[in-house]
Amino acid sequence: MSEWSDTAVSPQKMWEELKKEDPLLDQNKFRASDGWNWDIARLNNAYNEICMKKQQVIDQQMKTNSINKAYQQQQEEWNKNVKELETQAELLKNKIIANTVNLSGFKTGLFLFWAPGILQLLILFSIASSDNTVILMDRLFSNIVLLMMLTVISWISIPIMTKTLADAITVLDNRTTK
Repeated sequence: MSEWSDTAVSPQKMWEELKKEDPLLDQNKFRASDGWNWDIARLNNAYNEICMKKQQVIDQQMKTNSINKAYQQQQEEWNKNVKELETQAELLKNKIIANTVNLSGFKTGLFLFWAPGILQLLILFSIASSDNTVILMDRLFSNIVLLMMLTVISWISIPIMTKTLADAITVLDNRTTK
């Protein structure tokens, strides 16, 4: 009886706990030689073994939870860093685009400036190829509208080129002031 009083759990409670863990256990194994009383040493050993296994499971779960929590925190930090890098990349991309000189409008204006002039020269050469003055004047008056339209197109190209060059100069100025 003194052995039992040293434990915090009664022998019957220990047996119930052991039986709950392993229903195939034989109760006679944990009985004293008289068959009525409990063998406290065996019960304590088995009970302590079960308690140690439970504690190991709890420790393993805590370790796993700790690892999972650390992994989750690492993932969150990584996602935060990725979002921050994406934001910085987008800002850098926008800055590069803002600092890029686009001369496509100038090229279009340059084409619109030279192409009508070349067409006008071709028309004038074809008109001038005639020896007859009446035919020459007839061709000139029939093509005068076309020549005027080509001149207007050349004039329109000048502001297009000027605007494109002004925008390019502004971009370049912004590059040097920053």
